[in-house]
Amino acid sequence: MCKSYVLTENLSFEIAANDLQEMTWNEARAYTLIVGERWRLPTMEELDEMYRLHAKAVGGFQFKNYWSSKGYNDLRSFAKSFSTGIYSEGVTNNTPAPKCLVRLVRNF
Repeated sequence: MCKSYVLTENLSFEIAANDLQEMTWNEARAYTLIVGERWRLPTMEELDEMYRLHAKAVGGFQFKNYWSSKGYNDLRSFAKSFSTGIYSEGVTNNTPAPKCLVRLVRNF
């Protein structure tokens, strides 16, 4: 599977070729520090563009939830359903913490 690139009037970014495993939001954030090379969690706006690709059967996304980079106080985070297109808010300090898929992006 090849990488995808998004270039719009307001956005330009590269999408990783594959999903990472399901993980908590804090695990996903930590993973981006390990992988390096400017890879990061997508913003909500970038996830919206990725969902548009998914609706056109582009990108190999699954019909599951994907983490966004948006979160605050290490307590709440946001994920987008690639089944419905709706965002949900997760409480990251719940036990067990919610897990979602991760698809990293980077600017180019």
